[in-house]
Amino acid sequence: MTSYQLLQDPLTPIVRPYDRLPQLNLHAGREDVQGFDWGFDSEFSRFSLPDEELAGRPRGDRLVINPQVSYPIVRPGYFITPKLSLHATSYQLEAPAGSLLPSSTLTRTLPIFSIDSGLMFERDTTFFGQKARQTLEPRLFYVYAPYRDQSQFPNFDSAEATFNYAQLFSENRYSGSDRISDANQLTAALTSRYLDPNGAERLRLSLGQRYYISTPRVTLTGAPNSASQESRSDLLLAASGRVTNALRLDSAVQYSVNQSSLSSSYFGAQWLPAPKKVLNAEYRYVRKSSSVELLKQVKLSGQWPLADRIYAVGRVSYSMPDKKLVDSLLGMEYKEDCWIFRVVAQRITTATAKSNSTIFLQLELNGLSKIGSNPLGALHQNIPGYQEIGVPN
Repeated sequence: MTSYQLLQDPLTPIVRPYDRLPQLNLHAGREDVQGFDWGFDSEFSRFSLPDEELAGRPRGDRLVINPQVSYPIVRPGYFITPKLSLHATSYQLEAPAGSLLPSSTLTRTLPIFSIDSGLMFERDTTFFGQKARQTLEPRLFYVYAPYRDQSQFPNFDSAEATFNYAQLFSENRYSGSDRISDANQLTAALTSRYLDPNGAERLRLSLGQRYYISTPRVTLTGAPNSASQESRSDLLLAASGRVTNALRLDSAVQYSVNQSSLSSSYFGAQWLPAPKKVLNAEYRYVRKSSSVELLKQVKLSGQWPLADRIYAVGRVSYSMPDKKLVDSLLGMEYKEDCWIFRVVAQRITTATAKSNSTIFLQLELNGLSKIGSNPLGALHQNIPGYQEIGVPN
């Protein structure tokens, strides 16, 4: 069961998500049955809203059944995996409050075929003067799903999925189960990795792009897409790895080839020279569009010992277009042989002109209990690589 309490900025109101009262999920599957892998997913959800929140929106039940079967062919140096699935959906809808329309039942059955394939080449090389093995891994992923008119179907939980490297190899460009996109598309990608002699990955370089053989017609509103679309997606590039044992870099770039402009980018670095010593720096950019505001943010965070028993922790997130701090966290930890004391202050922006401040005070008695408000969740969430000082190295 999932229910929401809506907290929002009065200057930018949002539509309340549906409650799921209840939601039941079933997953089953088995690999290598005479060479085949099969799976079965099913979900039943009752989507509901209080009468005062409906505003003409429907509510009702949704049953989703999704059996799938694939035949992986994996050999040294290559793989091919054809897959066939069936997405069947049934709705039992209640008419919106105040409407004269009767309740209705809607059904949709949609087969989806995909084939994933790739090659792997290897060679011996060096990485910063050390022996290494480099791989070259081209990959092709094809999806076909026929068009089904979904203009009469409600949209309880579907949204356009975040476009990233993993989504390039997804069969549906929407999240949720209310919109199943038609598809006749091919994804081409290339990955190269540098591996230590023991097999540990030191660096990964990837690029990929999706090509539309036919323009997808299904939209979130349900009305068929009649506007012309580009024949290819944005180009995605990513690089990540351990440059040294202490320094890790991570980056991703989304570039619009059609508009010759940068859509988004992310650059991050983490320095972890020793246990309980970590510094992080991140930069994120998202180009302004009709649905997304311009985002340019810098984030700095870390955990560092100031003395033998005293540790400083902190994080700041700064918005460059707004020229202000979006959120911040600052604290101290003191460790004795049998107890630890923490004090952490956190400030989070909750609306355009509002913020919420919290102070955590905690006394931890080793092996016994913790007294006070617990900041450990906030520290783990806000400081990548944070390690509790009460845990042995």
